[in-house]
Amino acid sequence: SMGYRSQSNISNWDNRETKRRMRNDLVEWLQSRNYDYALTLGFNFRDVSRTVARKHLRRYDAELNRRLNGTCWLKKTDERIFWVAFPENMDTNPHWHMVVALDRQGFHDDRSSRYADFERLATEAWLKQFPTGTAHCAPLVGTAYEWYITKDFEVDKKIEEFVVEREFWPA
Repeated sequence: SMGYRSQSNISNWDNRETKRRMRNDLVEWLQSRNYDYALTLGFNFRDVSRTVARKHLRRYDAELNRRLNGTCWLKKTDERIFWVAFPENMDTNPHWHMVVALDRQGFHDDRSSRYADFERLATEAWLKQFPTGTAHCAPLVGTAYEWYITKDFEVDKKIEEFVVEREFWPA
């Protein structure tokens, strides 16, 4: 019969082909969302726990939204930045790779000067938290970056560790 055949071998989930397909799908999804900037945010010390790294990402998100959209940014849900962050080398040289999308309207209203200055704002917001850290921000061009930041996805359980901005939004 042509009916559905269940996969009894659940370990298939862990095979390389499945991971490769999931990575391809993720890259395709990232590329479809038209992100504006690529960021790398480094801690510059070894061995940051996942929990601490996430806490700093949440704080960074709030700081960046505040700098771009003013003190009432929490209420202005349609003005918030959209991003996805991928942890890398958390045990040896911990850093985040991020793709960021800005509210299109912000380039044309009273926020336009801040939006035009995004690269500096994004860098300063991280260095305020981590004066000894590193921050790099550049316009996202081409398609290589999405492949680069997902390169750990085909390794063990890394696929579960990326963070999306909505995880930090109030319920």
